Amino acid sequence: MEQIPSLRRYAGSLTGSVTAGDALLTVMMEGVLSSRTALPDDVSLRVSLFRRLHEAWISSGKPSAPGLKLVSDTENPTACYILQRLDAVARAALILGRLEGFSAADTAFILGMEEAGAANLISEAEINLAKLVASRVLIVEDDALTAMELERIVTRMGHSVIGTAITRDEAVALATAEQPDLILSDVELDDRSSGIDAVQRIRRLGHMPVIFVTAFPDRLRSTPKMRDSYVIPKPFSKGLMTNFIANALLTRGGSV
Repeated sequence: MEQIPSLRRYAGSLTGSVTAGDALLTVMMEGVLSSRTALPDDVSLRVSLFRRLHEAWISSGKPSAPGLKLVSDTENPTACYILQRLDAVARAALILGRLEGFSAADTAFILGMEEAGAANLISEAEINLAKLVASRVLIVEDDALTAMELERIVTRMGHSVIGTAITRDEAVALATAEQPDLILSDVELDDRSSGIDAVQRIRRLGHMPVIFVTAFPDRLRSTPKMRDSYVIPKPFSKGLMTNFIANALLTRGGSV
């Protein structure tokens, strides 16, 4: 079944270990196969299975082992370790809404709560997550007002800004000296240099997540080396930027 890998991730993240997660998933699948109650027709199979898995976890007493380093089929065990330090239900909401890509409505259905409650839970989890992974951010932006707004968002999330560069050379120099954890970059810079070029040069120092904040998002599609970056069109909302920053930092490599 194509849903098994994502169900294993979710079960492991709920319980704190691969072994406990697989045991929970086995119990859930046995229950589904032997149940006389059909899965609901008004939601997708994927949503239904995640709902059943979450119900199985609750029925088992919501076992969890905070602080355990989860080694699963995910490519980033560090992110799993950090997630284990969140409240169990908040962790579940964050995984469903941000890592597994469920809508707010589907996340609420899986968790058995109102949509507004699920959205608030995700928002609170992101704030707490930011405190756990407080990071150093480089802003590459030649518009002063945009740079100030980005800095406000970053600092309110609990991160620090190592500096703001308005040209490619300034960005490379700052990154070389300060080694940021995340880059927020425009595409067109003050001296007509390129933010894309700046990021490519910075990444020679080591791979790091990048969020391009630009009025020219189409330019990123023609740059193959930047396809693993996030792109937010201008103008942007505070909520969208907060979500992208949380996702970028959560999925980056490294160690806690």
